[in-house]
Amino acid sequence: MENLNHYDYIYKINDWAEIRGLNRSDFLAMQLEKSREENAELTQAITKYELGNKDAIVEIKDAIGDVYVTLVVASKLLKPIETVYYIFRSTVLWHSKDELETSWTCFFRIT
Repeated sequence: MENLNHYDYIYKINDWAEIRGLNRSDFLAMQLEKSREENAELTQAITKYELGNKDAIVEIKDAIGDVYVTLVVASKLLKPIETVYYIFRSTVLWHSKDELETSWTCFFRIT
């Protein structure tokens, strides 16, 4: 599988959201609430990891992907997909020295 960047998933996420009927402008508040919920799950997973549960890394990766998807979908409700792609393409991700070897494919399950 080719190594994709996070922004390479923007159009796939958009297609996924359209299939599920999530690209309706009246769903913006719902998407932002979903993002808040996913952030809470991320916080819980990070806490588990920091308390010694190293298996929680799977939950962290899942939550990061979920937050990312909700933000892409919410952004698409406000801007054309090309603009959303450009915004996320322009985002520089911070990487720590102790970063785990991984690719963005572990964060997304777009089917």
